[in-house]
Amino acid sequence: MSDTAHHPPPEPRPSHGPGHETRDVSGLYVSIFALALAAAVGLVLLLLIWLFDIFEARAERRDPLQSPLAGKQVPPEPRLEETTGATLSVLRLHEDNELTTYGWIDRRKGVVRLPIDRAIDLLAERGLPEPEGPAMPDEKPGAGGEPPDAPREDAP
Repeated sequence: MSDTAHHPPPEPRPSHGPGHETRDVSGLYVSIFALALAAAVGLVLLLLIWLFDIFEARAERRDPLQSPLAGKQVPPEPRLEETTGATLSVLRLHEDNELTTYGWIDRRKGVVRLPIDRAIDLLAERGLPEPEGPAMPDEKPGAGGEPPDAPREDAP
């Protein structure tokens, strides 16, 4: 048998309130680390600036020279707008004119354009037109809300 089995457990020390770390972190080491980190970031930034200058010089050397005979070339359509919003304002004026005035769409067929407010009033007054064309092939007798044994209009 061992000796440790015969010794009583140590007495707990009396508590004098919450404990704390007796040694704090050294401010000197934290300052040195912060300065080293700032120096490393600055060094990396300087290296990146130098590297991008090298890349830009290499790209300029590889770009082909433009022929003096080419002159000033205009890029193909669609090009960027020189005055932003000017085209949009003209488009909106044209659309507003189309939506608020009367006009012909097709004189030969008698199709006209109505102001949107007048078209809404006419639609509310007359209701939606009935659809034209043959009935759908999947319609069965009685599918329109009437019972299947109700007499049909086309029956003799």
